[in-house]
Amino acid sequence: LPQEDLILHVGDITDDLTDYRLMRLFFGAMEGQDRLASHVFVPTQGNHEALNEGAEKFASIFANPSNGSVTTAPYDKAVYSFDYGNAHIAVLSTEVTEADWPVMMKWLERDMSRSRQTWKIAMLHRPPYNGNPASGNERSARYLPPVVDAGGIDLVIGGHDHMYARTVPLRAGRRHIGGATYLIAGSDSAKFYDNNGTGIASLAEVLFDDNQQTFTTLAIRGNRMQILTRALDGTVVDDTTLHAKR
Repeated sequence: LPQEDLILHVGDITDDLTDYRLMRLFFGAMEGQDRLASHVFVPTQGNHEALNEGAEKFASIFANPSNGSVTTAPYDKAVYSFDYGNAHIAVLSTEVTEADWPVMMKWLERDMSRSRQTWKIAMLHRPPYNGNPASGNERSARYLPPVVDAGGIDLVIGGHDHMYARTVPLRAGRRHIGGATYLIAGSDSAKFYDNNGTGIASLAEVLFDDNQQTFTTLAIRGNRMQILTRALDGTVVDDTTLHAKR
């Protein structure tokens, strides 16, 4: 990706953030490609960043903006938002407590309502429309979609479920022109999930669970966003263009 500007990571950077060997491999690979030195890297806290003392490590490693609503340390370092180009991006933590979820959702709705950017994007680890029913996505499913609809969010990017999927535009969980698009961009490791026809399957325009790693690029040009997803061998898995609501 020689022309990329911004690198978004949907969580589970390694199997265990507290394992120094795994972190060294990840950062070594990124630095070897001159990514961390020359690009903005945006991390999302996944469940494997909350194992053991992972949440504390996540907070100490990444210098994220401190403008989120969660005050419970160390998760206060995992909820934040920022502008990049003509996009406003909010990053959430799906690993916060049940009590923190309503607080985080009120912040998200307020944060998005204040933005005048062309594109509104939310990123979190556990997707609200799951690819695997055993994934533990219940809180995302219960809390997030109403706020996405109320806040006029265009795109929600998730991971966790080890496959790729893109929904049709949704509002209140149903197809709706002008609604939000939801991505599961989780097939970038050595582990894969197979969808059994439940969850996101009935809402998906593209569902790819062929046990191949994929990567997704978002190319924003004004009020148009191209979503291009490829397998590592270059095969195009998904290629579509979204149009901003504003």
